[in-house]
Amino acid sequence: MNRILFFLTYLTITIGQSDSASAQGAGSAFTGGQVGNVSQKQKLDFKTATKVIAVNGTAELKVEPEKLRLVFAIMAEKATAAECSNQIKQTQKQIADSISDLGIARDDINGDFISVTPTYEWVNDEQEMIIRQEKTGYRMQHNLHVMCKSEAVAMKVIDIAFDNGISDIIAFDYWCSDLDEQKKRARKKAIEAAKEKSTILFEIFQKEPEPINIQEQTTVHKPSQLYRTFSRSSSQRIAIPRNWRDRPQVYAATPQLTYLENLPAQTDVQGTTPAMRPQISILSSVTIYYASPGK
Repeated sequence: MNRILFFLTYLTITIGQSDSASAQGAGSAFTGGQVGNVSQKQKLDFKTATKVIAVNGTAELKVEPEKLRLVFAIMAEKATAAECSNQIKQTQKQIADSISDLGIARDDINGDFISVTPTYEWVNDEQEMIIRQEKTGYRMQHNLHVMCKSEAVAMKVIDIAFDNGISDIIAFDYWCSDLDEQKKRARKKAIEAAKEKSTILFEIFQKEPEPINIQEQTTVHKPSQLYRTFSRSSSQRIAIPRNWRDRPQVYAATPQLTYLENLPAQTDVQGTTPAMRPQISILSSVTIYYASPGK
């Protein structure tokens, strides 16, 4: 099982300069109400070049979460729905009693009912010369939510779940109470990056162009969105002996591989280290439009 990573307590902000601005030459140009990509080798037409200059600033801010939520699936198959419910409640109580020693309050443990469905098996009816399905019992699922304050606590909770026969971990996610404030910080950093580039670019003009409009987009990326999954492929083919080719073929399991890729977005300045652990990432992009001084 892949280890669930939690965060160290630090805050990383990456901003800076790049060549993503345009001023009568390359980068992002505003034409007729639309923002389009212009190749560095492609010259802007006279009308566009004398209308507007667009300067972009992008900031990525990484936030340390305060809590981590684990979600386990608890299954039971019995002859009656009541027996399924009783077994699930017993399992939930055993887990809750065990993890209370880790300092997890009862309010941070919650179970919710998901589903109950009948189970069937095939029966050979020799008198009617048919095979038919007969109900044999019920299958029930509850989900158990556990809120943890650290990775160390989360790993201990997982071990306790394994000890109680639970191996289905449906999800884990992260919580940060001041996420809205962090989004404001990311926007300000993006504006600072765009203004810093403007200061450098506008040195070629005798008079600094006047800002006429601004466009902004801020998105929050939870850790689950930063992972990439792919299937293992093999170029080797194993030859099957001729006398076996008429037999059913059962292929070996080739599980998918998953790793932390982090944001692929092109920020003004990339981080100095690769992604080593999951983090809540806030990406803010600001484009400031200036009136072109061209005539």
